[in-house]
Amino acid sequence: MNEAIQRAQDPNVTIEFIQEIGITESSIHRAPNQEELQQYFNALLAEPCTLTVPNGVVGLLKLTVRYFCSNDAGSQECFCYLKSVARHGDSLCMAIARGYEERAVSDIVQAAGNAATKISVRSMISSSGVIPVLKELAMCASVSTNRGNVSDNDISMYADSLTSAHVEFLQTCLTAGHYRYAAAFADKNPVYSVKPDRHAISMEQYLRYFYLLGMTYCGCGDRWADAVKSFNICITAPSQLVSAITLAAYKKCLFASLLHDNKKIKLPECTSAAVSRFISSTSDFGLKEYHKLVDAFVSDDVTKYSELMTSQSELLTSDGNFGLAQQVLDEFQPKMVRKLARVYEIISLSKLASKLNLSGGEREAERLIMRMISNDGLSACIDQLEGTVAFFAGNGMDEITEDAALELSSRTAQCIELARRMKELDITLSTTAKYQSKIMKQSETKASGSNLASSGDERSSGAVGGGDAEILLEGGGAAM
Repeated sequence: MNEAIQRAQDPNVTIEFIQEIGITESSIHRAPNQEELQQYFNALLAEPCTLTVPNGVVGLLKLTVRYFCSNDAGSQECFCYLKSVARHGDSLCMAIARGYEERAVSDIVQAAGNAATKISVRSMISSSGVIPVLKELAMCASVSTNRGNVSDNDISMYADSLTSAHVEFLQTCLTAGHYRYAAAFADKNPVYSVKPDRHAISMEQYLRYFYLLGMTYCGCGDRWADAVKSFNICITAPSQLVSAITLAAYKKCLFASLLHDNKKIKLPECTSAAVSRFISSTSDFGLKEYHKLVDAFVSDDVTKYSELMTSQSELLTSDGNFGLAQQVLDEFQPKMVRKLARVYEIISLSKLASKLNLSGGEREAERLIMRMISNDGLSACIDQLEGTVAFFAGNGMDEITEDAALELSSRTAQCIELARRMKELDITLSTTAKYQSKIMKQSETKASGSNLASSGDERSSGAVGGGDAEILLEGGGAAM
């Protein structure tokens, strides 16, 4: 390990030259021992940093990729590896820009994503600083603009392409619980293509990305439509066999669809024949139980759903879907309220509680309605004096379609731009010589006119004043 660290400090070192040490020491034949790992992380995390050669840093990080992609690494070791990747993010970006080292960076990123799943405390992933670095790597890895074999057209075509950094960024965010951060990145940087080169991602990575993206949207709690779209991409991916990721995506999609619009999903027409046959005919892997749960929800049979959920809790937990199943169970009451709103204009809280089988009676019914008004946009009004609920048409507020919102935003931007241009025009006009000259002439004309009027007033007021004085004197003399 010491020799690899020394080689990494050589300005002319290559990644392959460092890997030669790794092959003989630890990377393949055995895992690094604690002493070697101590030396390894001391070099990568030293203050001040002694590793300044990008190739040396990348080679050293790649040296332990096999170890951190295995199940042998401990939580603290994985945390140190994430800190190392975060510390040397600039070197990894430089390696990506060179193009020919992109494979090495991809291996390091995958090791980091796997290491994040081995850390037991979520906050440790966040404190390592690796998440923003993976985000930066995903953005600069979409296309390597410095590569000589990439034309301008290729750069434009693959600027939104999927890379391993995208996949591991989502994996790390999901493990750390940063759902909205990951969703915001995915919204701003949508993936539309895959680069057809030797470093292109595998089919497994492609499926993982959209599966993880669907899970990210589920974690947001209010992005069910986007979750369904992401899972559907996994389900409809061309294939002759059904992968474990596709099956997992389908199971989660069943629940996400119920939470989105209370409907059972229909497989898209573009779904491969192998996947369609498997889903429609097999009862293995718990699919039969999942379909029973969905049917119970669609038929509004909350009792049957609860019983199935209890009996299949082990299956749901092992699949990581118990939380989604619980959210669907919690959706029964709001679903029934929306159905009642289409039947009744006004209903008493006691009757509502009876129809929903609420053990808390009127108070629980009132809390449910208040929650739906504030969170789900239910259009209703509670009369506490009468103990009734009045339902109204619509969603509780004027519905603004996406197109209307975009139009409003566009017009607002136009108004702001117009105001800015008018201000600039006002400043430009007021500072021109012609405008200043005209203003000065107007001021002089106004001033001369004011002087003439002032002198005329003085003469007029003087005559009046003299006459008044004479009258007063005369009056005064008479008095005397």
